[in-house]
Amino acid sequence: MPDVAAGIIKIVSPLTGTVSFLQTLGKLYDSFETGAQTVDAVSLSLQDAVNNVSSMNEYIKSTVATVKQHYNMKEAAATNGPEGTVSTEENTGLVGTPRTRYGTTAK
Repeated sequence: MPDVAAGIIKIVSPLTGTVSFLQTLGKLYDSFETGAQTVDAVSLSLQDAVNNVSSMNEYIKSTVATVKQHYNMKEAAATNGPEGTVSTEENTGLVGTPRTRYGTTAK
């Protein structure tokens, strides 16, 4: 929560979920070679990239399911960010990503 008068932001919840999300998101960025092009940039094989995207997809599905259970939401209910998850559009968009990006049906 921001404290405008003091010019600071106070963190009122643990960061473990944020850290886990950002680590998983980093794998997704590596898979698409997104980010700074530096000497230590990660270069992945096609199969590693597909595995990373699949891992991110499973992570998001698990997070959404946990949030729905916590808030007693119906399975078909949409989460749109405020509940602590990515939007339904983002969640749905990951399903076809490996095939769309790489034009393959790698398993």
